[in-house]
Amino acid sequence: MAIDYHRDEYTVALPKWQLVNDMAAEDNLAAYLVELNPTDKSPENKARNEAYAERASFLGATEFTLKGLNGVAFEDDPSVSLPGALDYLLTNANGQGLDLYQQMQNTTANVLKNARSGLFVTYPATEGDTSRADQESNRSVATIHVVDASRIINWGYTAFGAEVKLSLLVFTDTIETFDDYEVKTEDIIRELALEDGLFVDRKWHKPQGKGWEVFEASEPLQGNGERWDTIPFSFVGAEDNSERITTPPLYSLAKLNRDHWRTSADHRESLWFAGQVQPWASGVDESTLETWQKAGIYVGSRNMLCLPEGGQFGFGQSDPNTANRDELDRLKDDMATIGARFIEPGSANKTAQQDAGERKVQHSILSLISVNVEDAYQQACEWAANYMNADGDVEVSLSREFMQPELNDAARNYILGLYDRGLIGDEDMLPILKRDKLVDAEKTGEEFSEEVGARSGGVTDAVDA
Repeated sequence: MAIDYHRDEYTVALPKWQLVNDMAAEDNLAAYLVELNPTDKSPENKARNEAYAERASFLGATEFTLKGLNGVAFEDDPSVSLPGALDYLLTNANGQGLDLYQQMQNTTANVLKNARSGLFVTYPATEGDTSRADQESNRSVATIHVVDASRIINWGYTAFGAEVKLSLLVFTDTIETFDDYEVKTEDIIRELALEDGLFVDRKWHKPQGKGWEVFEASEPLQGNGERWDTIPFSFVGAEDNSERITTPPLYSLAKLNRDHWRTSADHRESLWFAGQVQPWASGVDESTLETWQKAGIYVGSRNMLCLPEGGQFGFGQSDPNTANRDELDRLKDDMATIGARFIEPGSANKTAQQDAGERKVQHSILSLISVNVEDAYQQACEWAANYMNADGDVEVSLSREFMQPELNDAARNYILGLYDRGLIGDEDMLPILKRDKLVDAEKTGEEFSEEVGARSGGVTDAVDA
């Protein structure tokens, strides 16, 4: 088996990923339109197909939904606590200037589109020990890299005693070189493997006229100088963070978006074709026609046409057809319905790392993805701390606010009434007011109680209902 082997699951999932990515990026759209008269290879038919695609109007429902859901998930900034040696991740997580919060958003978007992404933590290869000065200047620091689903072509697990570990991960990559101001890109393959239980990192390339061969290999060390006994890579999924490939959350929406695009092309083609008025005349002999041609009579001219006795002149036009318009409206309604479901309560299981209290929260596809992204970044930051030999706790938490059901006016007024009657205390009321953004999110319980007391002359303690 060659290093560029693609697993069957990958091959099956790739068309779905491609569709969702194209619809979300409004890319490669012409490939999703049918070809008119495909057996006709004439220049005229080619021009007709180009006009057919040009007239079509694309509705970016997948893109709007993707950005909207990502915006909901990150309306409040994540809470991240890192050892001092890892503070650089907040402003430069991948070594190329992308901060940690932005990278989290990108990872969430990848999972929404493909139900899969990956995080790989690396440390630059060095000769001998890394100095503290190199780390402080960010020349030698651990970085976190996002690996898109379409790049992960092979993977495998091996049992080590009672523990099953990721033992093989193969993904595509590129390297850039500069030659006299010209940027040249070379496709490579990255292999992460456990051999005899220890981590090995290999880079493969394919020189012209040759097969795949290793051009760089390393045995990464932890911060304590020991070899890794695990691959510092984590899958991020829509349902869990396993290697399992599931249906992309935005796939159904992307299919409807594609169908809407095709129907739009048909609708615009129909409008154009039916809207072309066809003039006709009857009772005209050859001599009369010759006279008209010499006189330069044009349809739409102000000159009065004199027809021979019994002759007629008129315009032919097709009757209105609303079938395509109705289908466009139906598809649009279906897309709106599917998009709304992403933030409705769901029933799938949360990840095992959540405590019992959090499992009581009603959640959705979006909340599951947020939890999985949180878990993956928690692990990635811990691996980075291991590389950096950093002391201190790592805590990564994404906002849960959007998971809470919204209060309508009636429910809000009812709760305020309970609070006024002293049936709800300050400590219980403050989170509700914060969630509705009626008070400052940073306000403490003590500050809130003091403000309430200053306005009312005292605070009524909660009593048993």
